[in-house]
Amino acid sequence: MGSRNVNVTYAMKDFIGKKVKVKVRLYGKYLMGTLKSFDKYSNVALEDVEEYMMNDEGDYEKDSEYSHALVRGDSIVNISLIK
Repeated sequence: MGSRNVNVTYAMKDFIGKKVKVKVRLYGKYLMGTLKSFDKYSNVALEDVEEYMMNDEGDYEKDSEYSHALVRGDSIVNISLIK
């Protein structure tokens, strides 16, 4: 288990300063923004954030924008790098 955490931390370091997509458990939402920091619990701090929600047709549409957001690690399904 310890080596797995090290690998996740190593991979996340490569995402710092880059645009990421963070899928969260709540209401089929995801956030897109620049990853500023994270901790050992996978809590993440994002900057220039756009929030997207799934509409009734199953498509995503932009819901809100924030200058900063903190996302609790246990609410995150996955984090992916946007190229």
